[in-house]
Amino acid sequence: MGLVAAKIGVFLLHASAESVAPTSVILRPFTEPTPELELAVAWNPETINPVLPAFMAIVRDVACQL
Repeated sequence: MGLVAAKIGVFLLHASAESVAPTSVILRPFTEPTPELELAVAWNPETINPVLPAFMAIVRDVACQL
């Protein structure tokens, strides 16, 4: 979004993230048909992080809402 705010970029933003857009960024909705997006999450399985299960639960919940 920083490049958009600087008037040198384009950014695709999910409607749920509209509230975090800087006031200098003008949001425009897509006209039909809207594009389909694929969501992917990757992590190193050898890394032990106690936050990972909670994070993955949030990702699954949000992905089901899309």
